[in-house]
Amino acid sequence: MELKIKTLTPLWTGGVEAGKVDRIHETGILGSLRWWYEAIVRGLGGEACDPSEGKCKFDAEKYRQSSAPDERQRLRDAGLCDVCQVFGATGWRRRFRLTILDNTTPDSSVESRAKANRSYTDNRRKTHTPTWYFPDNQSDKPRSGNLSIQIQSLAPDFPPEVIAGLIQFVADWGAIGARAQMGFGVIELESVRINTRPLYDWLVPVAGNH
Repeated sequence: MELKIKTLTPLWTGGVEAGKVDRIHETGILGSLRWWYEAIVRGLGGEACDPSEGKCKFDAEKYRQSSAPDERQRLRDAGLCDVCQVFGATGWRRRFRLTILDNTTPDSSVESRAKANRSYTDNRRKTHTPTWYFPDNQSDKPRSGNLSIQIQSLAPDFPPEVIAGLIQFVADWGAIGARAQMGFGVIELESVRINTRPLYDWLVPVAGNH
């Protein structure tokens, strides 16, 4: 399935060189979607691994030995949290593929330096104003415009509408890509609102699991 997206504020997904956005990168979108999915799963009481303590790893032998009555629990027994079951881990492929059709362009309204409208005093009693720096070159700036995201299921039991619903959730309540705390990455889906019910249905078994 394909979603058509319009940026309401510039998108920042990083690039080959640090601090530059040469195009909209799938990895940046995937990382952001995983972050939001983790937040939802944790909020529901599900299981989400902590990357700082080591990510999940699929153990095929434990999967075969599991006597759990449902597939989700068998995967947990095999070492996969509720998030890695969808987004992949060592030995376990992500359940879907994203393809980005990028029609965005660098946003010239993003200035090279942005200062906060507040200051703070450090423990040496020096006053500082938070300042952020962005690329000087027009081609490296965060991007605005339109893009399409194609979602393809890579597993017969995983509906792509789950990820589509997640993208709609992010459009409703958050932002996508990096530097969301600075207002980047606000999006809307064009023409048709995506039904979030498949996302809800997929998450129901997750609730209270951990």
